[in-house]
Amino acid sequence: MEIDEICKRLGEFPGQNGLTFCGGEPFVQPRACKQIADYVREKLGWNVWSFSGFTYEQIKEAGGDAWEFLKSLDAIIDGPFILSQKDLGLRYRGSRNQRLLHLEYGTGKIISKE
Repeated sequence: MEIDEICKRLGEFPGQNGLTFCGGEPFVQPRACKQIADYVREKLGWNVWSFSGFTYEQIKEAGGDAWEFLKSLDAIIDGPFILSQKDLGLRYRGSRNQRLLHLEYGTGKIISKE
């Protein structure tokens, strides 16, 4: 599906105020994800989160399009789901190794961790 079509469809959800990238791995196609993230933030005023099997540190080290996409996020839940660390009591995550990192938009700086 073309990015323009995705953005058009996203604009058709009344009452929506955020977008979360998940399923598959968003950081495998960071350029397209960043374009969508920029659209929903700038045109729709939404916040933007993403899940990733990669850690924040891995994304930062990779740099390039992956880092640029990360800088467009308000938060990331990083790290792979590990069944042996499964914990249904965690907020927004499934395993204890995963972190919820609130980010400074535009810089990717970690503001807070959960």
